[in-house]
Amino acid sequence: KTELDAVIMAGLYEDRLSTKFKDELPKTAAQVNVAVARTSDEALANQIRSIVSRPNVDFSQVASQNSVSASTGGLKTGAPLWVTLDELDGPTKDAVQKLKAGEVSPVVKVGDYYEVYKAIELSADREVTDASKDNLANKKILDWLNKAVADLKPERTLDKTREDWITNHAVADY
Repeated sequence: KTELDAVIMAGLYEDRLSTKFKDELPKTAAQVNVAVARTSDEALANQIRSIVSRPNVDFSQVASQNSVSASTGGLKTGAPLWVTLDELDGPTKDAVQKLKAGEVSPVVKVGDYYEVYKAIELSADREVTDASKDNLANKKILDWLNKAVADLKPERTLDKTREDWITNHAVADY
C-alpha cells in the first residue's frame, strides 16, 4: 500500500473512533458556563482579578480589553462558554471545578500565560453540545492513542542481511 492509502485509512479509523466515542457520551452532563481572562503578565492578571472580583463589574468586558488572544482548551477570552469539566485539563480544570456560580478563581499559571476564570452559571444536567462532544471525543482519541503508543513493544531483532548492511554501511561510516 502507498503512504496515501495509509493516511486515508488512518483518517477513516479516526472518524469511526470519533463516532463511537461520541455515541457513548451521555446526552446531558454537569457543566459550567465559564469565562477567562488571559495575559502573559502576572501583575496584570492579579490586577484583572482584583477588578473583576468587585460587585457589578462586567467580567467579559474587562477580560476582552485586557487579555491576549491565545486560546486555552477552547475557551476564548471574555466570552463565556458552556463546558463539561472533562473538556478541561490540568490547572484550568483544577481552578474551574472549585468555583460556584459568580465566583472568580485565583490567578492560574497555564503554560506561558496567567489566567483568571469566572463561573457564570452551573448546571447539573445540561445537554452536551456538539462542540463539547467533538472536544471530548478528540480527547478520548488522543488518550487512547497515547496509551497505545506507550504499550507498543517494538521488536529489536533484525535479519542477518539488514544487520550486515547496518554494520557495513551505517556503523562503518562512524
